[in-house]
Amino acid sequence: MEYALLMRPDNDILYRYLTGDLDEAEKIQILEWLQDEDNFRDFQELRTQWMQTGLAMVDTDDFAPQISKVLAKTTRKKPTRTRKLSDTWVRIGRVAAVIAVVAGLSLFWKFYDQKPAFQEITYSTTYGQIKHITLEDGTAVTLNAKSKLSVLDMGQVRKVQLEGEGYFKVNSDPEHPFKVITPELSLVVTGTVFNVKAYPEDKAINTTLLEGKLSVKPQDKKEKGIVLKPGQNANYVKEFDFLSVEPANFRTATTWMENKISFRNETLEQIANSLGRWYNAEIILDEHSLDKGRYTGVILKNKPLEQSLIVISQIADCRYKIVNKDSGNMTVRFY
Repeated sequence: MEYALLMRPDNDILYRYLTGDLDEAEKIQILEWLQDEDNFRDFQELRTQWMQTGLAMVDTDDFAPQISKVLAKTTRKKPTRTRKLSDTWVRIGRVAAVIAVVAGLSLFWKFYDQKPAFQEITYSTTYGQIKHITLEDGTAVTLNAKSKLSVLDMGQVRKVQLEGEGYFKVNSDPEHPFKVITPELSLVVTGTVFNVKAYPEDKAINTTLLEGKLSVKPQDKKEKGIVLKPGQNANYVKEFDFLSVEPANFRTATTWMENKISFRNETLEQIANSLGRWYNAEIILDEHSLDKGRYTGVILKNKPLEQSLIVISQIADCRYKIVNKDSGNMTVRFY
């Protein structure tokens, strides 16, 4: 009777087969070795133990004792024999079982290697506060007072949601667009510097582009949005669902980061909203006695509110009265 010498793969190859880390030549070596009944049975036992303990192993050496215990001998002799028809069907069944094992391991590792779902992160500011943030992709964001930024995803599409005002320096990555969502607008960029002012209480949303390229479109519109060029501002009027493009004023759009409230051709209501967010004040306007003019000027944020109120009353030719000072939340009425 003749004997064939059947060499099993070494521990490292067996371990890497279990973890799905083999090249094509090594996979063929394993599959050929598994054609033998005893080898296949030993492998099934090895796989069972690996499934029970393998996830806790960090390298081949940790699992080597298990391999050696199951496959006690490096070589063994087996008689060669003529295969009968029944042997052929057994062999086919064994090959099918091997394929099932391989498929099962592939599915297992496909599931096991999946990255966990992105955990939403939220940043916010309160009255009179400015916050500087660096996102996971390197994008720098500065949030103005009473603002909130929710980071929804940093995967194939980088996506954030803004309520309030933010200044963005988006890290350039053409393969992963950066999307800013507000309740009314959707902005898409790759690498760009821009400012978005989108407070819920304001009647309009303003997007000012300083560098790069930026697409702006209303959320409920299917058509392509407006593409801004540097030096342009997109003005979206909520009441009329109207989006227009106009020349930008960089100073007005960004001086809030320099401890200033800058307003240009704005109504008294717009100015009052900006003051209220910074000073934690409720400002009430008597619309019947105040004119509907528009005003331009700058207010320093490091000055007391009452000093700013005097400036506004002089510019708008009106009077004001402080109604309440309790708990740091001041109420002011202009008339």
